[in-house]
Amino acid sequence: MCDPWLDCGVCHFCWSAIPNRKTQIRFPQQHSSPQQQQQQQKQSKGKKPSKRQSTVMVFCNDKCLEDYGAPVADMVCHVEGHIRRLWQANPASVFSTSIDTNTDTNTDTNIDTKHQGQDGSGWQKRADRALHLASSREQLVRLSDQDMGEFLNLVWSSIDMWVAEQLVLDCTLARTTNNTKKQKKKMSRDVMFPSIAWSLLSCAQPDLASRTTDDNCEKLRLMAEALYRRQYEDGSPRSTETQATFADYCAMQSNEVTVIREALKVEIQEQEDGAIGGDDHAERSLRALVALLPTCFQEVLYVYLRLRDALYLMRGESKQGNGVDDSSSVVDLEVDHSAFRSMLYKEIANSFGIRDESDELLGFAVFPRACFFNHSCDPNIQKRRDIRELPCVVGADGKGTTVRRRTMAFYAARRIEEGEECCISYGDISADRAERQARLQEMYFFPCSCARCEREA
Repeated sequence: MCDPWLDCGVCHFCWSAIPNRKTQIRFPQQHSSPQQQQQQQKQSKGKKPSKRQSTVMVFCNDKCLEDYGAPVADMVCHVEGHIRRLWQANPASVFSTSIDTNTDTNTDTNIDTKHQGQDGSGWQKRADRALHLASSREQLVRLSDQDMGEFLNLVWSSIDMWVAEQLVLDCTLARTTNNTKKQKKKMSRDVMFPSIAWSLLSCAQPDLASRTTDDNCEKLRLMAEALYRRQYEDGSPRSTETQATFADYCAMQSNEVTVIREALKVEIQEQEDGAIGGDDHAERSLRALVALLPTCFQEVLYVYLRLRDALYLMRGESKQGNGVDDSSSVVDLEVDHSAFRSMLYKEIANSFGIRDESDELLGFAVFPRACFFNHSCDPNIQKRRDIRELPCVVGADGKGTTVRRRTMAFYAARRIEEGEECCISYGDISADRAERQARLQEMYFFPCSCARCEREA
């Protein structure tokens, strides 16, 4: 996951630098169908090419593209293309003026209050339970890890249920317009999730949209790939002995509670905690919860809604028969808060830096089966990305070929005594103790108590 990977000389499969960029395989431009090429030409007509809007993936050669999977690359690029589409500054107002609901109620308020259900929505009950646990940032930061986890689960589940209600509302609004059926559906799809984001995040910082999209697009690309591969894990021809599974990913430690708690501490110190505002109870329930949580949560929620928006639009395209792939399962991906949070917060503090032969950092990758080593400033294990070509027998004829594996290899750095824990270093350990401790606390959320740190203390 690295921004230059959007269009540069690093292979997306084996993560090796491509010496001659003219030899690289660019996907999907060179591998799209005639219909896709026509559609791309129509979309790009009269527009300036923009690197930030590019959805290119590059590979060393056809072998790397084949190993990664052209259908996966096609789907990932399509998801990213939707994620990078421009959202209006205030989509809620666009939503209310574009679709005439024949009511005098502003859509922004309508979304929060008018469509809750007669017996009180499930999301509202969960939001109330969350507010019962903590109604201020000071209370929230003092919660135990277990209660903090419950609080976050209540917040996310209430948001998911509220979004589901808006999708039902979306269909209702589309039927009440005076436009044609096709126009109703298109307008409704295009502004649905931007309107939801504006309604939930009106308390967020004004530069949230511009800052969040580019910073997190690579993580969304990773999530799209993981969601796709999860569908086919059981029938995948890849050997589970060499290919990590979605279950392996979910087995990693989540750092969500720690990230939220540390961010809260910082923001409480920097500014005085504001009171919960708003006269309407439903508005208080959701918006107040979002306002209680730190800015990093608001950014994550915004990213989540971008991903939901992309998958929502792709399902609409699939139903109209103009999706990028004939297989409906490819464009019918879905994500809920549980899978999203698992992929996001388990990557944090569990990913490995990917470096080339000259030790230049290219990006980050997740090796689920290799993330269980603890840290030591005097490690007895060295880690190295292994990109050797290894023999692999394929086919009934027994003929062999070679494959390039994306693996992390570990070697003993010195004699390891029986019963001694095997530890690696989390980054540079050449600095003094104070600098090492500060970096580990900031990036990995723990103070180091290894033998070297105790000795230097």
